Amino acid sequence: MVVLVLGYDIDRYLEALGCTLTGRSGATKCGGCSLQLLENPSPELGPLSSLAQAGSWIESATDFPAAFYLPIDTPVPSATVLHALAQAMGDGICAVQPQFDNRGGHPVLLSRGYLRELTTLDTSSPDSRLDWQIRRQQAIGAALRVPVTDSRVLLNLNDSDSWERYFRSETRFEMAASPTTTPNFQ
Repeated sequence: MVVLVLGYDIDRYLEALGCTLTGRSGATKCGGCSLQLLENPSPELGPLSSLAQAGSWIESATDFPAAFYLPIDTPVPSATVLHALAQAMGDGICAVQPQFDNRGGHPVLLSRGYLRELTTLDTSSPDSRLDWQIRRQQAIGAALRVPVTDSRVLLNLNDSDSWERYFRSETRFEMAASPTTTPNFQ
């Protein structure tokens, strides 16, 4: 299950993805994945406000013990990365982040309890940044970084030219995770 939180221009995103949806939110299939589309009414408050939307939906609609958080401007890394993060998640750990070249990347695996905690933050506060929140958890030993060999965890593709360059070079990477190889948290 993929939960996709969008702000403005939802219709343009869906068109670019080749997905159709009746209404402003709901479940659909897109690219072979089950997709739950949510609308963030205040995207100007930043990524944590979108994470709060997803967290609230996950809390009310599923019993997943953890969820991967992947910003829309970053590609999905290899299945190996997803498995490494899932294996590192344990009791007392609220967040697991991939590390490449001594730098943290995405996706971040968040425990259900921590995701619930993040949904209570004031998203209008300048302190409402996931990286800052995770650093606080690392300082007390509740968040981990896991070394990985997939450099995609560091990519940040902010425009169509960046995405086009990425897709042209994608053959040098292991294929991204498929529904049959991703960790199952049910």
